[in-house]
Amino acid sequence: MPKPFETKLFSADFTRLLAGKGIGSEAAAEAFINPQYEHLSDPFDLPDMDKAVKTILEAINKKQKIAVYGDYDVDGVTATAILADFFKNIDISAICYIPSRVDEGYGLNTEALAELAKQGVKLVITVDCGSTSIEVLEKAGDLDIQIVVTDHHVLSRENGKMVLPAAAAVVNPKRLGVESPLYELAGAAVAFYLVRALQTRMTEIYASGQEKWLLDLVALGTICDIVPLVGENRILAKYGLRVLAKSRRCGLAALARVAEVNLEFVDSYKVGFLLGPRLNAAGRIEHAQSALNLLLTVDASEAEQLAGKLNELNLERQEITENIVEAAKAIIEKSDKKQKIYLLSGKDWPSGVVGIVASRLAEEYGKPMLVMEDMGDELKGSARSIKNFNIIEALSECGELLTKFGGHAFAAGFSLEKDKFILLNEKLISITDGQITEDDLLPEISIDLDILNKNIDQKFIEELSLLEPFGRENNKPLFLIKGAKIVEARLVGTPAVHLKLTIEQDGYSLAGIAFGYGEKLDINAGDTYDFVVTLEINEWNNRKMPEFRMIDLQKAGA
Repeated sequence: MPKPFETKLFSADFTRLLAGKGIGSEAAAEAFINPQYEHLSDPFDLPDMDKAVKTILEAINKKQKIAVYGDYDVDGVTATAILADFFKNIDISAICYIPSRVDEGYGLNTEALAELAKQGVKLVITVDCGSTSIEVLEKAGDLDIQIVVTDHHVLSRENGKMVLPAAAAVVNPKRLGVESPLYELAGAAVAFYLVRALQTRMTEIYASGQEKWLLDLVALGTICDIVPLVGENRILAKYGLRVLAKSRRCGLAALARVAEVNLEFVDSYKVGFLLGPRLNAAGRIEHAQSALNLLLTVDASEAEQLAGKLNELNLERQEITENIVEAAKAIIEKSDKKQKIYLLSGKDWPSGVVGIVASRLAEEYGKPMLVMEDMGDELKGSARSIKNFNIIEALSECGELLTKFGGHAFAAGFSLEKDKFILLNEKLISITDGQITEDDLLPEISIDLDILNKNIDQKFIEELSLLEPFGRENNKPLFLIKGAKIVEARLVGTPAVHLKLTIEQDGYSLAGIAFGYGEKLDINAGDTYDFVVTLEINEWNNRKMPEFRMIDLQKAGA
């Protein structure tokens, strides 16, 4: 780890924070804070990109009908919209197809491809899916259509070797080594790199630079798919947020209004927790077509109608989620507390929301969670994991028990016949017993920097904003304030479940809030604690004041 560097540009605490990120010079700080679009990798560095471009250009030149086959989450919908927008701009009317989460599930299916072939489609371009559709693509050879797969999910393996689907091209960064800067691209980013590659061959009708207007969609997909926001993804997210702030899409403007987001000040939090869930709600509750229509519409009144619908669906999704979380927690509390993984299912647990439930439970209990909808003879669900346990590898070991599965190290989707549930449960318990240690299950808070109250001012917090966009592998910094005395602690909110705090350290006071801690803590003025916090600016009555949000605390010196 480099030492903090001396500079007049930043405060000493900020350079200490940068050093903790491996940044030890002004030049390295500049490169991280202001990443350059021109430093993106060559799109042809992706496997099979040249084959994909050649296949697509041949279809365009032959005036063949083209379809974009997407997925129903934010990453898949934005990836679909990216290619749909590109084809529209070169005067090609491509068909967009997104499967139903409930009726068709994730990935390609033979019936959908057959229907597209009936409509005269000769080329299908997948986005955010297709890599594991081995059997489906083998059968697709009888349909007289070509398939170009663009995806970012882990590919199937057989005897330790990667298995590629039978397609004209398989553009997937997971075919590269983990050391590649492209390895962690989201599905929307892969679709964007395809556009960049095509643009180099179509400069007369798609000018260089025109593709940058797609970056708002890339930012949505990248941030919401929770890929690491460093390296290549940091460039895409940073520039994408700038484009989103002045997006030309009336649909995104309408969505921002119902979410009460000012796009001028949009950041990764607002994308991930306010805009993204509303786009996702369509595919979870009804069909993702509504979300795609919102992203592509040029009709302001239609945009308002669609945004309102997505907002209502999101409210419905929230209510359903809360009900399932409570039911699932009741099951867990009655189960063996020594289990290191839980498989849970319910008849009224829609498969569209079980992923959110699994995520909530994994965070609360610190253990991998598989949550499923009981559909009679079949169970369909989502898995969420913890640090140091690769859930997709675990599911791969159970592949003979599953009818379908796919995903990443931390998140996966799967389905199985109901009578295989006990076998799957036993095998996953055995796997986790061998791979997850007791230390892996201990809650862990990674503190970025210890800091004194006297050094927390508006300038320092504004420096922190230079590290945006925050996300996986570039989390919002956590600070440790040691030996701070509580000056005031009072309940706030309706209901009063939050704590409004004022703490003092060496004569310097700082106000803050502890969300949800009102019923959990018995603390009093005069008590001294060590606090783990994030920092921000509180703007009220035309005044800007530093403020902390409490993440955790313990008795000073404990």
